Amino acid sequence: QSRKRTILAMARPPLSLMLGRAWRCVCPRCGTGALYRKDVRMFRRCPDCGLSYYPESGFYLGGMILNYIVTVWIVIAVYLVSLLLPDFLPWSINARILLWMAFTVVLSLSFWRHTRSVWLAQDIWRRALRRADATVTAANGKASPPRRNARSATGAVTQRPEVRERSGRRPGRYAEQPR
Repeated sequence: QSRKRTILAMARPPLSLMLGRAWRCVCPRCGTGALYRKDVRMFRRCPDCGLSYYPESGFYLGGMILNYIVTVWIVIAVYLVSLLLPDFLPWSINARILLWMAFTVVLSLSFWRHTRSVWLAQDIWRRALRRADATVTAANGKASPPRRNARSATGAVTQRPEVRERSGRRPGRYAEQPR
């Protein structure tokens, strides 16, 4: 319990530290909890600090896009180098195309865990920046505009009580509808 409070109260760590933790596939917040089981399955939460690895639905779409970008850049670079060495592989064009396809799939799968980890780390880093900006704004005496929704400690978006009172119904997926 006290470890969680200490981690939440810490200042934002440097981006290089966050990216290093992401490359090692450990929790970006505490740096000790594993992100993945032995295979490609991701834990739901950090076993040490309790950080939710699934903050919202569709969160890792950006990680998939990042994986695609990294894979394409590497494949293009290797292809351009292979143009300089035209007789490196004396295979038929069909065999070369099959080799390129296999190389692309293997490369994409090998970066899959790391790009998801990097995506989670940059999100944690950016959220810490927003919290720090809000703290500085509050310390300067400037009131920031009220937000409609707030993130809880688990990363889920929750409505504030005053929003619930104005809406006139209970929050939730299966809220009772007036008849």
